Amino acid sequence: MKKGIKITLIVSAILLFFVIVLVILGGIRKNIENAEKAEGAATEQGETPKRQKGKGRPEDLSEQERSFPVIVQKLEGSEIVDYLKLNGDITTEVDVDIYPDVAGKVIEIYKEIGDTVRKGDILMKIDPSVPGMKYQPNPVRSTISGTVTARYVQLGATVAPQQPVFKVGIIDQLRIIAYIPERFIARVRPNLVTNVFVDAYPDTVFKAKIVDMSPVVDPMSRTMKVKLEFVGNVRGLRPGMFASIQIIDKVKKNVVVVPTESIVRRYDKEYVFVLGDDGKAVSREVEVGIQKDGRSEIVSGLNSGEFLIVSGQSLLDDGILLNIVNAKDYDELQIYVKAEEAEKTADADADADAEVVPEDTGAEN
Repeated sequence: MKKGIKITLIVSAILLFFVIVLVILGGIRKNIENAEKAEGAATEQGETPKRQKGKGRPEDLSEQERSFPVIVQKLEGSEIVDYLKLNGDITTEVDVDIYPDVAGKVIEIYKEIGDTVRKGDILMKIDPSVPGMKYQPNPVRSTISGTVTARYVQLGATVAPQQPVFKVGIIDQLRIIAYIPERFIARVRPNLVTNVFVDAYPDTVFKAKIVDMSPVVDPMSRTMKVKLEFVGNVRGLRPGMFASIQIIDKVKKNVVVVPTESIVRRYDKEYVFVLGDDGKAVSREVEVGIQKDGRSEIVSGLNSGEFLIVSGQSLLDDGILLNIVNAKDYDELQIYVKAEEAEKTADADADADAEVVPEDTGAEN
């Protein structure tokens, strides 16, 4: 019994809900019909019905209000560079460790880091004496001419023949040692010129070229060792500095280059939008080439002189009317600037006419 009452109440509630919805829809429809009748009557009397901003139907909006705001950029022939970015270490071409001939205690040090030495110069002396036996101090000599780049021992330390005590290098012959991933090996070759950057001189671009490439790939790291030689100015560079290397392998000039963010990807294809002759959006399927630093080369699909939509393109589709926000920046787009001004003037005149109220003559029927 109670179950039947519950079902009856639920059915009654549903019916009541539908009745309320029908009443509301009927009222809305009646209001729309009254508004259309009033607009028609006003038109017959020669009056211009006033459009309420933000409340009109699409057909009531002006052409400017229906358009989609975008920013365009005129395409011109440009240059784009493709490069590999690697890291490396600056070192010397010749860099050797100096070892003592005997074991003993360091009793004198003659050279410090940065000192220039010649082959045969004494760097330090070692006393090889042991308890019960006295020997003459033994000198440690440089085996090459160059600059002392490291000293590994202190005065009073005990050294052995298998322990290096100094490092001497020829620092005016700087090199860079870098390692190229296996997948990029085909893109490098000897004598390829590169740009080199160091943190100590961020505004300076140093030049270097590839002078040696390892004939094998390291099976552990899957990289190939390359050696680069500086070309031109190396002032301020020091062995041990960290270098960022830009290996340029392609330079294309007078090609169409667009901002990468202007490219829209839909259905596994790449498109851009350009300004059509009628002021509407036109989509173009494009083939993309080099992509670097937020710029993309367009191999086909675009031509120089066209106006590319670079902002607001994500929601566009073919045939959408455009409102060119930066039209004033281009002489070729002055027609759109004038059209916009004319549209605004027409809207202002229409609003002014709609606000005119007929004078009351006081005549009574």
